[in-house]
Amino acid sequence: MYALAGAFEDLGGVIVQQCHVDHVENNEIIEVKTVKGHFKASSLVYATHIPSGVNLLHLRCKPMRSYAMAFTVTDNSYPNGLIYDLYNPYHYIRTEKTGGKKYLIVGEYNHKTGDIENTDSCFMKLESYIRKYFNVDEIKFKWSSLFLILPMAGLHRSYARP
Repeated sequence: MYALAGAFEDLGGVIVQQCHVDHVENNEIIEVKTVKGHFKASSLVYATHIPSGVNLLHLRCKPMRSYAMAFTVTDNSYPNGLIYDLYNPYHYIRTEKTGGKKYLIVGEYNHKTGDIENTDSCFMKLESYIRKYFNVDEIKFKWSSLFLILPMAGLHRSYARP
């Protein structure tokens, strides 16, 4: 992605990240109104997970909730890279260094948004997993996030041979 972004910028492109687009006026010169200001361009690449507006893709996407925790370990056993296990549910593990301090981040226990009322139970399961495999010093942060997925089953059926 960095190489693609670099090539885009080398060709004169400007990348604005983490910016909500409020309005796009699609004339000869495109005018974009955002929370970070107003921009004018001859071309616009709107790179997002789900396109803006209402379309059929929105009706196919499923809102999901995921859980993660960041913690320190007593034995300095921070792995390099991103690791996934093969369990169901799977877990991802990575090290993050911020402010000169290392944290281990572990996440999972995804579920369809609204399917689980007691979401604290997801954090409890995740903490249990963490404590089973790591020498935890202190759990510093925990959070959940919303993401959208496009179920692939329908796409596979449309390409299957009779």
